Amino acid sequence: MKYGMRILSFVIVLLVFIQIYYIKVIMGRFYYQIELQRKNELKQKVEIAYNTIYPIIESLNKGEISKKDAIDKVTDIVRRMTYKDEYSDNYIFMSTFDGTYLVQPFEKDKEGKNFWDYKDVKGNYVIRNLVSAAKSKPEGDFVLYYATPPGFDTPQPKLSFVKGIPQIEAYIGTGMYIQNTFKVMLLLFKRMHISLIIILILSFSLFLMFFYKLSQDKKLLEKEIKKRKLIEDELLKRNKYLTSLFENSPDALIEFDKDGMITNVNKAFENMFGYKRDECIKRHIDDIDIFKDFKEEAKNFTKEFFKKGFCSFEATRFTKDGKPVNVLIRGIIIKVDENIIGGYIIYTDITKQKKYQKKLEYLSFHDGLTGLYNYSFFHNKIKEYSKHEYLPLSIIMADLNGLKLVNDTMGHAYGDKLLIDFCKVLIKTKRKQDLVFRIGGDEFLILLPNTHKYEAERILKALRENIKEYNDKIKEKIFTLSASFGLATKEDDRDILSVIKEADDNMYKDKLLDKTSSKNQILNVLLTALGEKDYVTKGHTDRVKDMCQKMAEKIRLGEVQKNNLILLADMHDIGKVAIPDNILNKSRPLTKEEWEILKSHSEKGYRIALSSLELSKIAELILKHHERWDGKGYPFGLKGEEIPIECRILAVADAYDAMTNLRPYNKVKTPHEAIEEIKRCSGTQFDPFIVEVFLELKANNII
Repeated sequence: MKYGMRILSFVIVLLVFIQIYYIKVIMGRFYYQIELQRKNELKQKVEIAYNTIYPIIESLNKGEISKKDAIDKVTDIVRRMTYKDEYSDNYIFMSTFDGTYLVQPFEKDKEGKNFWDYKDVKGNYVIRNLVSAAKSKPEGDFVLYYATPPGFDTPQPKLSFVKGIPQIEAYIGTGMYIQNTFKVMLLLFKRMHISLIIILILSFSLFLMFFYKLSQDKKLLEKEIKKRKLIEDELLKRNKYLTSLFENSPDALIEFDKDGMITNVNKAFENMFGYKRDECIKRHIDDIDIFKDFKEEAKNFTKEFFKKGFCSFEATRFTKDGKPVNVLIRGIIIKVDENIIGGYIIYTDITKQKKYQKKLEYLSFHDGLTGLYNYSFFHNKIKEYSKHEYLPLSIIMADLNGLKLVNDTMGHAYGDKLLIDFCKVLIKTKRKQDLVFRIGGDEFLILLPNTHKYEAERILKALRENIKEYNDKIKEKIFTLSASFGLATKEDDRDILSVIKEADDNMYKDKLLDKTSSKNQILNVLLTALGEKDYVTKGHTDRVKDMCQKMAEKIRLGEVQKNNLILLADMHDIGKVAIPDNILNKSRPLTKEEWEILKSHSEKGYRIALSSLELSKIAELILKHHERWDGKGYPFGLKGEEIPIECRILAVADAYDAMTNLRPYNKVKTPHEAIEEIKRCSGTQFDPFIVEVFLELKANNII
């Protein structure tokens, strides 16, 4: 029995030692896992800190900031990197490669001092080892040394992880006191040994249960470590994602804390308002000088904003150099458990939209060509000006004569210039209180408030004098102004529409009385412009008229037809006034497009002639004077005797004179060469009978 007890005791003792040894092995692994976890935590915190300051290092690498500015910015960020781990308050520290402390949040008296020669209780050069680790491994490394933690009298081992920043010759790191970290675990370890001995003595089965429980705890702990790591990784990714959204937003963003102090602004804010990030951070959102003279209003808005929790409105803010920016402002207050923790303000630049809106508003009440008020604005204003306070109200109606003729013959560019010049005269003549409207294509109206009829007549007289002065000064007579006017005055409660009608009737009376002279004036202007074309000379017209008259007499053409022929010889090329000089004077062959433009002169001449009583009788002749005997002419392709006799006579005379005199598009021919060409074209281009008459007169030296 005793022997058995000894054996049992030996077995129990052996089992106890084996179990203790086994537990030590397990605890060693457990210790290793915890230590590895803590190392990873240290490394992660330093990596997060490094990633936070990395954009500043990038700016330094690109030369966007100086090394000093980079050190200041990094120091400022690191100084705010304090945190609380499971056992104590902790922080990210920062020192230079020469051993000078830059950031020691809990020991600020050490900042700026050099500890290169500092040794711990074991004789280790702490700072030198930290610098060596930071320099030797770019990815960072761990350093173990002894230091006295707060609240303790004796030094304890401390494990730190450091990472170098060679661009600014410094490093950052953080650490933990190992005994503090494992204090609870060591105490548990001792208790476990005592408990295990008692439990093994009392019941080996309880030991097995404990071992089983320990194994389960280990699994749970490992599972928890893995879970925490996944959460940290996800938080890190989420932080990067949100940071990227903030920085790359096209809208200007301000981030602020619960007190309204700015914690961050993005690049778009810097670009929009001209303030750098450092100029904004740690300032109140009302203190950024983007409000100018609206600061009190901004403060009231901020109070309301914090009260409501959101905002959305349009306003004007100002850049650093005072330039106004139209912005859409949206803001949101962020709360956690009903407590404000901060918020965002978003500024969207709507300057272009505002300009476009103003342009639309302007165009809705102004004529796009002349800039005068349009009919829509006139319709609105006429109700207002019907009030008694504007009486007597005089109205001048104006109509620009000959606009359609200029548009049809010279093109709308000429007509537009004519309109613009006429409007300049109207603006020059009107008084400050008068309003000028363009109410139709060539119709204008002037409202003269508080103006008696005699005053309005004086203004109308000044208007006519200014038109005459304009006409006397212009060099291009094609832009000569001619206008008809009508005046009426409202002095009582008479309906304003009837006053406008009276002014309109008076204008048309003026137009009828001046119709002939105004059209003749325009026609003379066109003739003057034609006379300025280089290829047209007085000699050409006289020669062609002389040949036409002699051929008409030879064939005994009727008096009316003969007179029409003489007038046609004088005016047949009037349409060329609307043909560009670069086409008329081109020495090389015309392109297809240029030839089509040139051929249009007969139609333009036809429209000009119709506008004049004197020329209307030869309008058809001008239109058809380029038809050919063989039907290959233009514009209708008439042939033979379908072509008026006057046009057939003119064709021969005009062709002969063109061939024997200098023109840009051909060489001068001798009279003999020209006659041979006319003979060759007899029966195709020219009427054979007219050619015979011409040749006979030429042979007898009559022509």
